[in-house]
Amino acid sequence: MSDRTGQPQIYQMELGANSYNVERLTYDCFQCAKAKFLPDGLNLVHVRRETRQSPTYQIAILNIETLRVITLTGTSLDESPSVAPNGV
Repeated sequence: MSDRTGQPQIYQMELGANSYNVERLTYDCFQCAKAKFLPDGLNLVHVRRETRQSPTYQIAILNIETLRVITLTGTSLDESPSVAPNGV
């Protein structure tokens, strides 16, 4: 996660021997934070706030290959997702 664009967004970094590649993964939300990989390694669970005016944060899953987002919740108490080692 980084706020290099002014608001928290999720990035993925690939480290190489002599370089690194940074790819921004979230574009469609005002704030995205607290990302954690699911055991499959292809999906991240994270907290997102859709717009500046939105009063709620949601827990969502982001597929890092397709960038498809599935919103799981929509209440005002969604702040810190966690992932069990078995993915459940």
